Amino acid sequence: VRHILLAKMVKDGYVKHIVTSNHDNLHQKAGTPLESVTDLFGNVFVERCVTCKKRWQRAVVAPSLARLCDDTSCNGKLQKTGTRMGAITPPDQLEISDKHANEADLAVVLGSSMTVFNSSPPS
Repeated sequence: VRHILLAKMVKDGYVKHIVTSNHDNLHQKAGTPLESVTDLFGNVFVERCVTCKKRWQRAVVAPSLARLCDDTSCNGKLQKTGTRMGAITPPDQLEISDKHANEADLAVVLGSSMTVFNSSPPS
């Protein structure tokens, strides 16, 4: 329900941008446009072209196969955007998030401490 409400708020102009720690595409499935969401840890349903930087949303989890950009004028290589546990958050995602945070009149944090713990026990 929360994702649907946020999608409506984006559509109605009350919310300008969503920064999320989710990587499950729920914001986009609820109707929020891909360009209105920054997935801090990537999105397992989104691939990004390393050449033209366009993002492509998929109906299923993006495959690991070597694939080419959907833009036939580019034909660059596609990368999955999901970040694995222990990997660093992509710097461009942090920059986009910072930009929107600095331009925001108001920031609302819902349902997250934005803290991620490693699931492995300490050695």
